[in-house]
Amino acid sequence: MSSLKTSIYFENKNERTILAIIMEKKQTMIGLMSGTSLDGLDIVCVSFLESSNGDYDFEVHCSETIPYTNDFALRLANCSHLNAEAFCLIDRELSLYFAESVNEFIIRNNINRSSITAVASHGQTIFHQPEKGLTVQIGNHCSAAFRSELTWVCDFRVQDVVLGGNGAPLVPIGDALLFKDKAAAFLNLGGFSNISFQYNNNWIAFDISPMNLVFNYFARKNGKTYDRGGELGRKGRLNNSLFEALNDLEYYKQIFPKSLGIEWLEKHFFSCLTNFENENDIITSCYHHVAFQISKTLNEYELNSVFVTGGGAKNSYFIELLESYYDGQIIIPENQIIEFKEAIIFAFLGLLKLQGKPNVLASVTGALNDHSTGIVYNQF
Repeated sequence: MSSLKTSIYFENKNERTILAIIMEKKQTMIGLMSGTSLDGLDIVCVSFLESSNGDYDFEVHCSETIPYTNDFALRLANCSHLNAEAFCLIDRELSLYFAESVNEFIIRNNINRSSITAVASHGQTIFHQPEKGLTVQIGNHCSAAFRSELTWVCDFRVQDVVLGGNGAPLVPIGDALLFKDKAAAFLNLGGFSNISFQYNNNWIAFDISPMNLVFNYFARKNGKTYDRGGELGRKGRLNNSLFEALNDLEYYKQIFPKSLGIEWLEKHFFSCLTNFENENDIITSCYHHVAFQISKTLNEYELNSVFVTGGGAKNSYFIELLESYYDGQIIIPENQIIEFKEAIIFAFLGLLKLQGKPNVLASVTGALNDHSTGIVYNQF
């Protein structure tokens, strides 16, 4: 983890002079991330320091994951089927839940509320169909700013879609400015797997494949919230016919920029599974498929190291499979970065928005130009 540098030391023959760096550009943000895997709300309090040359350093003060109950996760998963009134109501409900979670987080961790510049929240993605000009995240209601009495920055994806982009991925700006020296590529294993890296002097990123959304689906069928350590994956055998059918999906033939949504998963991926009966073999084949697609991307772009974060980084069976398919070095950071990197980066996106600086890269999303996205709700 990076840390803030607060002083520079100069030593003479007779005295030591301490030149303190003025911390005027230090900003403390709270970042929220609720991913498509619906396992809970990640909250992080992080400070950013901008140097005179425009680089950023950061320090994480505290972080938590607040698990969703099974009932609440199921309600969020079914949002796409609600009527307009019910949809608006759960948007407001989730916004207030986020606000109360932030308030309690501040109290539990003894955070000085007046030191917080803003809260930056990804929201919960319900619809993501950029080819139709559509992306919707709930939990971005202005009631969150009212309830928490803090400034909020949210709704990061819509503007990019309006500008012709995919609205995703958004984290590469953080990879480029906060983590760029860690590895050749950055892989996040959340509901979907996505990657970012520098290519032909530009940062590019895209969703590679489904990930935890698939494994969590089978885990829930077996009475678990997720497949701890890939236990279910270890039970079956690779079915080559299913493996080939999944690898033949049209999405994998598309060039970047591109992104995946739950709609694609339900329509294309899960439909491939219906022709096979042995569930253990289906799960194992899905594991192999994801590891193969990720390694294929890494190997094709000659990326000799990859920095892995997200819940899937803790899935030992999956990491073993990835190592068997991939030729390069897999770097798994400390637990706090594994779990909270996306929340850290959304806090950073919020800060860049408040500074009026680009926080989305056109080379990543396919938008018309780099831009500064997000809606700001000032504290009431």
